[in-house]
Amino acid sequence: MSIPAGSTPTVVPRAAITAEGAAPSAGVTGNPPSGHHVANDGRTVLELRNLGDDPGTAYIRLKPVDGQPVTPKQVEVPAGERRQLRLGAPNLVA
Repeated sequence: MSIPAGSTPTVVPRAAITAEGAAPSAGVTGNPPSGHHVANDGRTVLELRNLGDDPGTAYIRLKPVDGQPVTPKQVEVPAGERRQLRLGAPNLVA
């Protein structure tokens, strides 16, 4: 999946999780044509929520390794459910 040239990804705000916890965020509406961008410090956890009636797929773009492209990670989110994933090392996630 590629993002069209000239499009601007939607920035996903980050919420710090402290010892007291964190309130659920309002979330960001999906923007498949332009994608999303989230700052990743290696400890970032992304929550994907599918509020629709149909299953959805999120694609996590990964940085090239030794100049070779890497297939985006696909995360399936069934209708009405949510998935949480840790993005991993910032040098690997685009």
